[in-house]
Amino acid sequence: MTGLILLLFGCSSNPSNEKESKKDNIITDTTTAPPPPPATPPPGVTMEPVVKKCFLNNRLKHRTVVTIFFGDNEVVGNVTSEQPGSNNKTTEAFEGTTSGDKLTIQFKEASPIIGSDSKWTDKPWTIKKGERETLVIAIRTRNSQSNKWEDLDYQFIAVDCK
Repeated sequence: MTGLILLLFGCSSNPSNEKESKKDNIITDTTTAPPPPPATPPPGVTMEPVVKKCFLNNRLKHRTVVTIFFGDNEVVGNVTSEQPGSNNKTTEAFEGTTSGDKLTIQFKEASPIIGSDSKWTDKPWTIKKGERETLVIAIRTRNSQSNKWEDLDYQFIAVDCK
């Protein structure tokens, strides 16, 4: 029985030592708070967009897909253009703002290719609601009969994003 009492007494700790131990941990703990997260995601990391929509036009000389990520009043996205029958695909990024159903867009670098007789304009894009959403973009096109340039509204139909 005496051995059991000695064993129990030997295992108990001194409360003053325990306080000092805790105190030492607080004093000697020199770790700093982790740095705040970056304002933008690091390269290769994607964040879920507020809303992502894709629109397709197959009537131009190129198959053109417009992908738009909608924020509160801002948009970012890209236009991918591919000439049918070739594996030549180009993608150009854009950014812009929204106001109602109008989008004011500016390409970050070059405007995407949409045909030899067609050019992008700086006119606002419009999203029309209906049975299926439609993105309407004014594109400057050369009339094959008169050989004059004119702005025409091209329809890009909403499609599932891949």
